[in-house]
Amino acid sequence: MKLYHYTKISKFPLIWAGKKLKFSEWTNTNDIFEREKVFRLTQESALYNGKRCDTETFRLFRANVFKEIQLYKQISFCNDYKDYGGFASPLMWGQYARQQRGKQIQSGVCIEIDRTKLKIGQTIHKDDIYYTNQIESTHLKWIDTAPSEAAQLFVLDNLHNLFFTKHSHWEHENEYRLISKEDEFLDISEAITAIYVLWEDHSTLNKVKRMVKDKSLIKFLEVGGLGQLYMKSNRLDWYEEDVKLLNRLNKKN
Repeated sequence: MKLYHYTKISKFPLIWAGKKLKFSEWTNTNDIFEREKVFRLTQESALYNGKRCDTETFRLFRANVFKEIQLYKQISFCNDYKDYGGFASPLMWGQYARQQRGKQIQSGVCIEIDRTKLKIGQTIHKDDIYYTNQIESTHLKWIDTAPSEAAQLFVLDNLHNLFFTKHSHWEHENEYRLISKEDEFLDISEAITAIYVLWEDHSTLNKVKRMVKDKSLIKFLEVGGLGQLYMKSNRLDWYEEDVKLLNRLNKKN
């Protein structure tokens, strides 16, 4: 099974040099629903042993939960879609693999990963994102809020709702997520199966060519009719012949 990681060309050199992906701060997520559901932590009427905790104990517990959540970091991938590969999503290319420097706009790359070859340790939690129209608050129920480790246990018990549930507005990401509070990087050295670039972006492709020694890994996508991205070629010599032809035509004009 394949996974896809979109990234800007400015970040690609560091990824390629180390063959690692960096876990990013969970609090940097661009989904306002995902951030907000943490702050809607609610206190149900029946808590530990059927008793409500006092206000100060609950306030301290709530603060500790926020601190615990902020220790977690994440890496996101895109799964294949029903009708096309995960490397050919125009939305993902525009959202995560595009950057503007001055007047120049550069596309990035999409790294194809063999999921079965990822080195995922026991300190990493992983799952496909569950998308729903109903983002629920995270409730306290039968929790002893007093012990110092209460917040840690609460977050572990609610991992799915806190980290692997998103609003259906984000379904286009078709996300597979890894989270960890101990790991800084994910080793992808043995899992990379392709580097996708857009055929029209010569600047990005030339940078990728200089970095990727195994040119068979480089694959090209082109914008086709009906707004679709399709495989142009995975042969570098075809691309180079096209560039030579384009340069000759430009000189004539």
